[in-house]
Order: sequence, then structure tokens, then C-alpha cells
Amino acid sequence: MVKGGDGRELLRQELSQRGATVVIADVYERAPANPSASALAQVHERFAAGAIHVVTATSLEVGRNLLKLAAGERAPPELRNEFERVHWLVPSERVALGLRELGLKAPLLQAPSAEDQDLVTALIRWRSSVSGA
Repeated sequence: MVKGGDGRELLRQELSQRGATVVIADVYERAPANPSASALAQVHERFAAGAIHVVTATSLEVGRNLLKLAAGERAPPELRNEFERVHWLVPSERVALGLRELGLKAPLLQAPSAEDQDLVTALIRWRSSVSGA
């Protein structure tokens, strides 16, 4: 099984319980982004201009890191408010509940999985519903 060093163990556990021999290969490491103050200001400008409508968090870790960035000392103070104004697209109820526990009150769009086609379908369904198409 190929995974990141701090990845979840659910798949390994499930495969082992079903009798599979699982060999783990930790091949990547997750590291949060560390954008400059100017890059964060540019993101805020895009939000303020109405160019960003949805934030996608394909994992709770991604969502947590985005919220930390928006509330960090290098971010414009208004950036965290912008994160509350737009919709968030998430791949599961687990991620949605985790973001709520972190204090996110923004509207959530939930896809059935983190697969590209499920995320895109959920986004199109939402966009169609707000555009009247």
C-alpha cells in the first residue's frame, strides 16, 4: 500500500481484517503551504472581487491548514471572513463535521467521495441550482 507517512490507517486495517497481507510504503510527506503575505493578499483580493465562490477541502487536514492560513499573522484580517462567505466543497460527512468542529460556519457542499468526478458533479449540481439552469 502506497501512502503518506502520516496517512490514515483505515484501508490497511480493513484489508488486514479481510485476510490480505499488507506491505506499507510511505512515499510522500504532507507539508502545509507557507505562502507569503503578498500571496495571501492576492488571494484576499480575488475573494473581495467575487472571483472565488467555492473552496475545496478534499481532507480535514487540507481544510484545517486553509483555516490556519486565513487566520495567520501574514493573512489580511478579512481573509478569514471571506472563507465564511463562500461555499466549501468537501468529500464526506467526516470532513464536513470536522470543519464544523473547527468553527467553520460557511455553507458546505458535500460530494459522495474525493474522486474528481464526484467533486465536479457536486459542484455542477450546486451551480445549476443557484443559476436556475
